[in-house]
Amino acid sequence: MFFRILLFELKYKFRRPAVYIYWLILLGLTFLIVNLFNGLVDGVTVSIGGMGGKVYTNSPFIIYNMITGLSFTALILLPALVGNSIYRDYENNTHALLFSYPMTRFGYLGGRFLGGLIAAIFVFSGLSFGMYLASLMPYLNRAFFGENQLIAYVTPYISNIIPNLVIVGVIIFAIAAISRNLLATYLGCIALLVLYGVAGSLVSDIENITLSSLLDPFGGTAFDTLTKYWTVTQKNEQIIPFTKLLFFNRLIWLAFALGIFSILIVRFKFTQNVFQLKFRKNSRLIFANINPVHKLFKLKLPKTKQDFSLKSKLKQLIRLIRFET
Repeated sequence: MFFRILLFELKYKFRRPAVYIYWLILLGLTFLIVNLFNGLVDGVTVSIGGMGGKVYTNSPFIIYNMITGLSFTALILLPALVGNSIYRDYENNTHALLFSYPMTRFGYLGGRFLGGLIAAIFVFSGLSFGMYLASLMPYLNRAFFGENQLIAYVTPYISNIIPNLVIVGVIIFAIAAISRNLLATYLGCIALLVLYGVAGSLVSDIENITLSSLLDPFGGTAFDTLTKYWTVTQKNEQIIPFTKLLFFNRLIWLAFALGIFSILIVRFKFTQNVFQLKFRKNSRLIFANINPVHKLFKLKLPKTKQDFSLKSKLKQLIRLIRFET
């Protein structure tokens, strides 16, 4: 069931034009920034992440810095790519039919999440393609460019972008599964990015470099610590290594994401209601809107009088005989 749901999700995602539109937007954004950075428009230049000087625009250092920096901003796309994978069932009111089919929670949630994650990785690959394409443009000043190293365009994804997509994607997916509301998912994503900005300023004040690097969920502090004293030659030629500090940072936060996903699998229910609320015995309060729950109202039922007399039993017998004959 896991692979059937995953295959369905992938087919659905890659048949939607939105996925390719997002990919083109990220590609075009990176392409434009590289062009502006190298003076395509007279009097207009852009400097990002310490770029400039004698460091080549297509050096491993700048490629890593630019791609990871833009990917952080692009995380706002995750509710549409990952959160929508599970919210779509409730939006189209197909969840009741789907939940009646025999399947495991891991098969359903895992297939939906992995399908959305693969689509997100594809969309974010537009950052590398845009930067690589811009580095080949003949009209730009070639003095700003060195030799292209293809591995330099892959490294940011292995050590930074894909782990970050997993970490943030799990949180977004969990919010969508619990709230069953796309607006709540977007608000949760925005709140997560804001909290990271606040936490980043607090982490930067920690004097212990190792601790501050491990506490950064996106691995930016570990990268800054590694390249803080690099020379121009190192920035131009050396591929960003996967250090022990960065490895343990990724391991800690991926374990955190795995923990959240495990809790979601255990607590998720194949039910109509968003939450299971219990009221006092014999209460007549029911859910007014089950997808999602907005309010409660009191249902007024007519009063009934029970009759267990011989006359009523004879009537029931006669009606049953008529029904059967």
